[in-house]
Amino acid sequence: MEPYSAEYWIDKNVPEELVSLVMTPPRLLPGEKPEQYYRLLEGMMIDLCPEETVEWMWVVELAGLWFEINRLRLLKHALIPTARADVLDQVLAKTHPDAGTPGTNHLMRVKARAERQTLMQNPTDAELNSRLRAYGYDRDALHALAFTQNAEAIGFIDKMLASARKEVRAIMREMKNGHTFSERLAVAKYDFYDKQAKLEAERLAKIPQQEKTSPTCKDQE
Repeated sequence: MEPYSAEYWIDKNVPEELVSLVMTPPRLLPGEKPEQYYRLLEGMMIDLCPEETVEWMWVVELAGLWFEINRLRLLKHALIPTARADVLDQVLAKTHPDAGTPGTNHLMRVKARAERQTLMQNPTDAELNSRLRAYGYDRDALHALAFTQNAEAIGFIDKMLASARKEVRAIMREMKNGHTFSERLAVAKYDFYDKQAKLEAERLAKIPQQEKTSPTCKDQE
């Protein structure tokens, strides 16, 4: 059986009318694969054990939200080193001995990128590190500058993460309330039928014995 085909999901007890919903991943970015979403969805199906249609839809919604959360976390992690590289370019250009010479701005940017590559290959490069420290740019200062300059972008990602997590919590509450209601309904049904059975038994117990043993019309004839 082909992995994640319609037959695969039906074999996993997905209702046939919901297979197309389950098989539709979120819009993917370059480098993302549908299998990443399907594995996440399958894990949530195993953990949450959906049965009714609304529960399946909740699970699909949750899988999409967690997929988005993982994506945002990766984007945030990718943003930080990129921001630091940009800051390092700025600082290396600013602290270059020829900085400030008229008409050398473009040349300083080119040299700064080359010096950053040198630092990436050899983080302990004595000359470049000495120059940066002379201007007060140690590792912590570079990190702080990178965060400061990209605070808006980082804050935007954090807000999107918070929003997605809030939706996850809301759906989980709905699922819990739904399960609680189903459990209460099942108990109520059981109590109702049990009470009806007891009432019927009491009614039968009150019927005089002679009525139970009286001859039928056919016997009287």
